[in-house]
Amino acid sequence: MPYGVLEKQAEQRFAACSFVQYRLLDLEKPPAEQGFAEHGFDLVVAANTLHATADLGEAVAHVEQALAPDGWLILMEPAKPLRWFDLVFGLMEGWWKFADTDLRPSHPLLA
Repeated sequence: MPYGVLEKQAEQRFAACSFVQYRLLDLEKPPAEQGFAEHGFDLVVAANTLHATADLGEAVAHVEQALAPDGWLILMEPAKPLRWFDLVFGLMEGWWKFADTDLRPSHPLLA
């Protein structure tokens, strides 16, 4: 898996935590296909990511596959559609990607 800028920044900031892995998880693919052990992680941090998936239910299921039975998901997501979000982020890849219109009929953010 490619080692990116974000992983490098996190590794530098938390250098004292040598037991921590810094890797990207594509929430739209099963974790096992990406080299992650099923139920092998005590902590998954997801910040502003779930809304940028086509199927929210599938993305959450993939997080559950990565988490250990007593694992924690630290999640930060915007939950209220605001016009300025659409103006600022509306042209970014993933913003309008949602296809699960039963959960999100007209906007990527889920209250």
